[in-house]
Amino acid sequence: MISIRSELNELERSHQLIEAALDCYLNAIRNVEHYALELDPELAKQFRKNLAALADEVAAERWKVLDDSRATFRARCATIATAARSMWRTCAMS
Repeated sequence: MISIRSELNELERSHQLIEAALDCYLNAIRNVEHYALELDPELAKQFRKNLAALADEVAAERWKVLDDSRATFRARCATIATAARSMWRTCAMS
């Protein structure tokens, strides 16, 4: 009986840790959305809109969309980084 209770407690603890990790990931998406640099206001607006939609999807679907959301998050960040580098180079050449 003690062994089963111990296993159940361990399982519950694992579940709590996994949920905490997912919440950290969700908060990271929302923080990147909130603190996006506004080098181009329209680009920043679209970036924030895309990340807000991604965060909402992750919050609603949780584990079902985790793998796809990581790729989407990385792609959104790469897109804005590429645009920022391009703007930076243009400014540096001027």
